[in-house]
Amino acid sequence: MKTVTISVRIRDGAYLTTILNKLADEGHPISAEEYDYGEIDSRPDILTKVLQTLDDADFLIIWVSGNLEYFKNSSMMIKKARLRGIPVFVFNMNRERAEEQRCTFPYPDEDYELLYRYALLGGPSNLKGMGLWMLNTLSGEHNELPDPMMPPAQGIYLHGCDDISFETHIP
Repeated sequence: MKTVTISVRIRDGAYLTTILNKLADEGHPISAEEYDYGEIDSRPDILTKVLQTLDDADFLIIWVSGNLEYFKNSSMMIKKARLRGIPVFVFNMNRERAEEQRCTFPYPDEDYELLYRYALLGGPSNLKGMGLWMLNTLSGEHNELPDPMMPPAQGIYLHGCDDISFETHIP
């Protein structure tokens, strides 16, 4: 299974690619490539390469900070993926903007919510959860998915996620 991640004004896509490559090192049938929107938009050779990469991809993730319109070629990428039957998950920290692209993700709302929480919370456990979901859904594996977890270094609140006590992380 091959994933392609495009980062738009954010570097979290690179962290996900690192985690997915670790899953491959553990023997899972997954490969991951990551691209930056700026290079795609400014270099025709990179644009061509990414479009060719989508020919044999199984999942496209577009990780956005701000407005997807910053990525001039986003509609071309999404259109190619949809024509080839490749599911697209567009993550944006602005939930309203993320919802604008919900139609590109052909799985149930509960799957969308799970991936959205994993992406929003970030951290190794959550990003690994995204990878395991992809393996289960796209490769037919049966991995146990971790619950989305607030990483101990993050100072955010997300309704429905338990708080992490200091005792969990400080002996």
